[in-house]
Amino acid sequence: MLGGDVVLTPSPHDFKTHRSYQYQDLTTRGTVEFRSSCAQPMADSFSVAAFHLGLMCELTALTDLLSDHIFYEDYGRDYQLLRRHFSTRKLDPDALADMLAFSGELLALASRGLKNEDLARHVIWHRFTNGLKQEKIQLKKA
Repeated sequence: MLGGDVVLTPSPHDFKTHRSYQYQDLTTRGTVEFRSSCAQPMADSFSVAAFHLGLMCELTALTDLLSDHIFYEDYGRDYQLLRRHFSTRKLDPDALADMLAFSGELLALASRGLKNEDLARHVIWHRFTNGLKQEKIQLKKA
């Protein structure tokens, strides 16, 4: 269609999922290249943003939690090693319990921040944490 007009007509199906475009690169030809990271249901798409917003609303409490949490005393603060250790397929039961307890405290803190901020944002958060509960159940079964 050289030089012709293309008319796009949106439909409700277009909004069933959200594809985030996170990678932008300037190519050697001087064009901008966008790469999408994933597509996910629209209802779940903004849960990560809600998590971060909830933590930012409780920034002082988050700073206190991260500054002297026992998790770091037990596992250190080398984040590359932490990522490698906790991303294994099979964690020992103590490490799994510690990770779930620490992440639970972070989730509770983010939830509290969202509750204080706005109920609409908390609805997004509620969908996210329900999904995490299902994953936690699966982790414990494994």
